[in-house]
Amino acid sequence: MGIFDIFKGKKTQVSSNETKVSRKVPTLDDLATDIHKKFHATCDVLEKIKTKVSCDDLIKQLNLVGVSEDKYASNSFEVDLDTGNGHLFAKIQNADHSLSNFQRYSFSITGIQDYQGLYMSFSYEDKKRIIHMADNKMWGKMSNPQLQAQLDSMNPTTDANKLYELILAKGGFKKTKS
Repeated sequence: MGIFDIFKGKKTQVSSNETKVSRKVPTLDDLATDIHKKFHATCDVLEKIKTKVSCDDLIKQLNLVGVSEDKYASNSFEVDLDTGNGHLFAKIQNADHSLSNFQRYSFSITGIQDYQGLYMSFSYEDKKRIIHMADNKMWGKMSNPQLQAQLDSMNPTTDANKLYELILAKGGFKKTKS
């Protein structure tokens, strides 16, 4: 008899008072709705910024509209926001690197891995809500095979393209494709 033989043939019984917990796995459409909502809510808050808005004040205003901070990644001149997905990163950067005034900013959501190529942006300069799919083919072919392989691995993914189309269809963006 081996050490793992003690587990053979045993059946696990669930008592009648136990319930199984099942989690709903969000669909791509659910993710698109959530990202669209958070992006536009954040842009709305940023558009209303006047002078002397500190990092803490900005976070409080974002919390009021349902956008939360990623507490593990922020510092005093940029705020990382929780997107609810590990492959989408949202960041508000203070253009002046000021510790006390977020009047000049840039806000972006960038996709990596599963959502490589998706990019959304908004800044104090033009106040245009832009959604963009990066296309690395514009770089052409590189003479260094290692660099070419690295560039090829950064091509937009199918899921990124689907997410782009779903978010774009919800409206409120200036569309760009490169």
